[in-house]
Amino acid sequence: MARSLPTTMISSSLAGLVLAAFLSLLVAWPLAYAVVPLASAALALVAFATRRRAVTPLSREDFWFLAALAAFSLIWLADVARTGVWPRAIERGGLWLPLWPLLAAFVWLGWRRLRPPAAALWWGAGLGALLAGLIAGWEVWVLGHVRASNGINAIPFGMLSLLLGSLAWVGVFAVRSGWARAGLLLALAFGLGASLLSGTRGSWVVFPALVAVVGLGFWRTLPRPVLGIGVTALLGLLLLASLSPTVAVTERVGEAMESVDEYDEGERGNSFGVRVEMWRVGVQLLAEKPLFGWGEGRLQARRDDWVAAWDLHSGV
Repeated sequence: MARSLPTTMISSSLAGLVLAAFLSLLVAWPLAYAVVPLASAALALVAFATRRRAVTPLSREDFWFLAALAAFSLIWLADVARTGVWPRAIERGGLWLPLWPLLAAFVWLGWRRLRPPAAALWWGAGLGALLAGLIAGWEVWVLGHVRASNGINAIPFGMLSLLLGSLAWVGVFAVRSGWARAGLLLALAFGLGASLLSGTRGSWVVFPALVAVVGLGFWRTLPRPVLGIGVTALLGLLLLASLSPTVAVTERVGEAMESVDEYDEGERGNSFGVRVEMWRVGVQLLAEKPLFGWGEGRLQARRDDWVAAWDLHSGV
């Protein structure tokens, strides 16, 4: 027992380090989404190989969670087998995409045996949000970029920055130290700032909903005045930042309204028009094969046929 205790502590600390690294590097290092999960899988493999026991047996919710991951992957693989076409990504290919949910289930089962500390979640998210804010500020205010992206698409950069900031905000309610809470609140501000500087309109729409979810989640555990002041201040800060000319929120909103007007006049190749066309094509595809769908490869081929045959914009 005395020998196993240090080993358990080391494995738990190592798992916590990998967890924090995944969150903190997710936006700062574009390859982190692939490299760190593979390290996580290696740790899970070690946990299984050493026959380390899980803390608690699997519950009914656990089985449903694992079943959802397995079903997602197996349906995708069945689709590949039916059509003979693997997923294709624009930049880096997508050969392993159908297998990632199975890898996630494997990691999840293995990590139940490692027991990473919960603090790794909050500090990893907080550091990731801080790095995202610093990167976004550097790109927009120093390099003069219109939208912050750190070499990836600006949309996931903004969405993930907001996600990391929101996780840091939840961590504020989980830690007890005043300094820790201040640091996580600063991370929330940096994550929100990175989302604004990315020009990702979808994240701006989602943020008020996130505020409502967190507020309802902690409605019974926090004093009403404290929670009310915090939520009001956060929304006020978002409104104030959105009105700043350096963030260009009003410009992005203006572009969206202009795209709607152009679509009404027949222009289908702008940001709004292409999205509407994609929904229109999706409805048509569903109407033709409502039960089993088209499959990944067949859908792309059918889409290209429609682009060539009728007035479907090639931007789709």
